[in-house]
Amino acid sequence: MLTPPSDLVESAPIKLALVIPNYNHSAAIAQTLAELAQFNLPCYLIDDGSNDETRYLLQSLAQTYPWVTLLLHPYNRGKGAAVMTGLRRAYRDGFSHALQVDADGQHNLADIPASLKWDLPLATGHSNVAFDEEIEPKISVEVEPTGSNFRVAG
Repeated sequence: MLTPPSDLVESAPIKLALVIPNYNHSAAIAQTLAELAQFNLPCYLIDDGSNDETRYLLQSLAQTYPWVTLLLHPYNRGKGAAVMTGLRRAYRDGFSHALQVDADGQHNLADIPASLKWDLPLATGHSNVAFDEEIEPKISVEVEPTGSNFRVAG
């Protein structure tokens, strides 16, 4: 099991994984994974029925990065279903929380450490839904001043 740097989880004793839903996002996913490597966090990359080009790229990236687990949907089920697939697998694998990152490169990944400090004035959308029930994001964290918005489930 990979151990993230202590500054990523200093504010809460959590066991964190990344979840990245992907449907035909081939342009930015390689760069996104390259930038995520510094965090040393396990990642569930969900291919949500992508075209052949994207599917082959995702398979290659999962082989390149040993911390990436590729999960496959045989057809497009939608982003919500892809996120749920990643969250359920993370839970089954023993993770207490998951941080959802978009595959298209829209998140400022340098904001991940700040988003995990769980500064409650920045957090909205609290939910008490447990992992073994219908999973919804527990906290949505917006990092100021960049405005990156990450969803944390746990």
